[in-house]
Parts: sequence; C-alpha cells; structure tokens
Amino acid sequence: MAEEPFVFTRRHEDASSEGVYQFRFFCDRCGGGWLSPPESFSLGAAERLFREAGQVFGRVMEDAEAPGELRRAAAGPGRERAFQRAVEQGKTQLKKCPGCGQWVCPESCWDAGQGKCRGCAPVAPAGGGGAVP
Repeated sequence: MAEEPFVFTRRHEDASSEGVYQFRFFCDRCGGGWLSPPESFSLGAAERLFREAGQVFGRVMEDAEAPGELRRAAAGPGRERAFQRAVEQGKTQLKKCPGCGQWVCPESCWDAGQGKCRGCAPVAPAGGGGAVP
C-alpha cells in the first residue's frame, strides 16, 4: 500500500464506511476531533470481489482485519486523494500554534487574543493583574 501523505496532527483515524470516505483529526492538546465531510465513492468491481470473497470465506473474512486493509488498498488513489483533501480542510479547522507547533482545536485549546495555544499563551491571573507566563 502507498505511504500516507503528510498528516498535520499527531493522531488521525480513517472513519470511512462503505461507500464514504471520511477522516477524523485529533487536537494535539485535548484529543478533541474534527471529522471531515463525507465524500462518496464506489469501488465497483473491487467491491464486488470483496463481497464475493466474503460469501466464499464467510465468517473468517468478516473476523479478519485484512479485508478492511485490502478494501482501502483497492480504493488506492481515490482514498489517498480524499485523505489529502481532508488534510487540507482540516488545516483550516484546527489552529497551528506558532510557539510549540501543535495543531489544536479553536474551541478549547486556542487563545485567539494571543494567537497561540493555551499552553503557550500567557494566562491573566484572577485578580486582573499582569499576565503570568
């Protein structure tokens, strides 16, 4: 199988299901995620081959992890293109901290005022005094 393209977050997963490519990218700080929009596809002949193989080998094929890998391999360039599009979209959904280089979610882990992740941004103490590094 071809090598996966560059991924910007430390962790991601293939959330694709039958006929739909979809990928989840996780915040490097809190582990929250962003799920790419579903992208429909059809494997055509390859899909029929896997279904027929499943009928022939029955439960063995259903329990094995290999069919999922084989299915992704058969999807080949289509899956890789969809993954790359999801990476590019994800880069607009998560924020890259200029301080530490982590990709973080804007909802919980990004300080928009400081333009940094909450780990790198100074935090103002409760008394309203100066910022604490």
